[in-house]
Amino acid sequence: MATNGQGLAHNKQGVAPNEQGMATNEQGLAHNKQGMAPNEQGMATNEQGLAPNKQGVAPNKQGMATNEQGLAPNKQGVAPNEQGMATNEQGLAPNKQGLAPNKQDMATNEQGLAPNKQ
Repeated sequence: MATNGQGLAHNKQGVAPNEQGMATNEQGLAHNKQGMAPNEQGMATNEQGLAPNKQGVAPNKQGMATNEQGLAPNKQGVAPNEQGMATNEQGLAPNKQGLAPNKQDMATNEQGLAPNKQ
């Protein structure tokens, strides 16, 4: 058990070099902060590129005015179609007169039942 106690002393000495390694990592953060400055300048260049895109919307709005003028001739074409329905309604009158001769044929069939009852 005395030998195991000596082994703990050597393990405590191994912690000192690990603490020095953390100091080196902290120095590496200083270089990363300097690299953010050039990225912020690159965003200013992208914001200037939006101005030409907003000017391109004006010609598209003028093209809609030309399409609205083309609707006027199409509305005039509805008037001749409504006149053609009046001619079809007049043709129903001769068809109603043709029902009268069909009712007279039924009277002749009823007279033929009398000889069958005798």
